[in-house]
Amino acid sequence: ARVAAIAALLIAIFFYNRQLRRKNRILFSAAQEHIKAEEEAEEAIVHAPEAGQTAEEKLYASLISLMQDEELFRDADLNRDTLCARLGTNRTYISNAVKQCFGGTLNAFINHFRLRWSAEALAGRDDLSVLAVGEDAGFSLTLASRASCFSSATFPKRNAHTPS
Repeated sequence: ARVAAIAALLIAIFFYNRQLRRKNRILFSAAQEHIKAEEEAEEAIVHAPEAGQTAEEKLYASLISLMQDEELFRDADLNRDTLCARLGTNRTYISNAVKQCFGGTLNAFINHFRLRWSAEALAGRDDLSVLAVGEDAGFSLTLASRASCFSSATFPKRNAHTPS
């Protein structure tokens, strides 16, 4: 009777894990499609003819190019003033451009790139530490923030789920 119960439990675990892997593949595929759509939208902005762009859209396109080409988001000390100096603009213009084109704050924009980079780094890799990837992505992981960098309040807003 014990052997039968253990066998039944093992079979149940096997089918549960199989179902879980199937769901994770679907989730991963959806996240990859979401990332691809975001990248295509960013590329459309960057390569749009300047004649049809507003000043905010031009600045936003320059900001995207800077993030994509130089991966500035990976610098944990990156801030508004650094970006303003790199783009030759002021805090108000850069904030307005991000708010209008991205729909959020500059910090949310920077974290968006960090989270996307992290999701891509973690994709299909079991050998990487989430904290190490977070630090490499530019998150300043103090003891207080380690639990929250990929928390249910931050990561899923752009990725549909946490990396656990």
